[in-house]
Amino acid sequence: MANGLMSVTFVNLAIGITTERDEGSLKRLAGTPMPKASYFIGKIGMVLVCVVAEIALLGIAASSVPRSAKSAAAVINLPFVALQFISGVFVPYSELSPAVRVPSGGVPNGPSKRT
Repeated sequence: MANGLMSVTFVNLAIGITTERDEGSLKRLAGTPMPKASYFIGKIGMVLVCVVAEIALLGIAASSVPRSAKSAAAVINLPFVALQFISGVFVPYSELSPAVRVPSGGVPNGPSKRT
């Protein structure tokens, strides 16, 4: 999920602005009476809409996994609880076994992501 949010925000925004600069769109926009801040506010708004849409679609897709309403909370929360365990949220990272430490380096809230 973190990778998807990063691609929608950082990567998509940087590539989009660079493409518009190379195509000359930014130079043409600079010649209009629109303030430069409006362009960037619009870009930020576009990113926020994309992020909300991605999270909503992910939630809709995840809702097809549980078989019933009674099992929905357990099934949907299972990946989050598992990620918390292997990243040292419940047990200090130094006390985790080496077999758990290796995969915890790749999770979004793993030990290398914290200061």
